[in-house]
Amino acid sequence: MRYHPDCIDKNFHSGHKTKVIWGAFCGTTKSDLTYIPDKAKIGSITYIQTVLEPTLIPFLHKCCEKY
Repeated sequence: MRYHPDCIDKNFHSGHKTKVIWGAFCGTTKSDLTYIPDKAKIGSITYIQTVLEPTLIPFLHKCCEKY
């Protein structure tokens, strides 16, 4: 069975590693960067525990005070 070329992503095996980083900005205010753990599946619970609670919510409070 062959797959249609439009449905296949290319794989690159260069040895480079990637990191997922989350950040936000509002006007000139920038949030801290949040590094997502390697190979983490970003489901709703992981997103809440890794991004929303420690980074986004404090950043929103900071922006509300400033603007």
